Amino acid sequence: MRGRLSMWRGWSQVTGNVANNGKSQYLQDAEGNRVAKDAITSMSYDLLVNGFSAQYDYVRDQSGNQLSEFTLSNVSPVLVHTHVYANGTLMATYDT
Repeated sequence: MRGRLSMWRGWSQVTGNVANNGKSQYLQDAEGNRVAKDAITSMSYDLLVNGFSAQYDYVRDQSGNQLSEFTLSNVSPVLVHTHVYANGTLMATYDT
């Protein structure tokens, strides 16, 4: 498949996409911040149908800024990257 197909919520928020023959879905918290991502088997909102298992998890601060991203390796979290903010401005990113 060329291009990108996306799943949207009513408030203009991407919840999933298909790109380069791979499907991904995102979970958001109550404020609409992305908190998890995973590859899925079908474009469905039903987590029991599409195989979602939160392969990537995001840690956010009180303002909703993404502080860290973790992936799961043998059921243990592994740091992917972390961000440093000062007065709400992204100052640095540390990638592992």
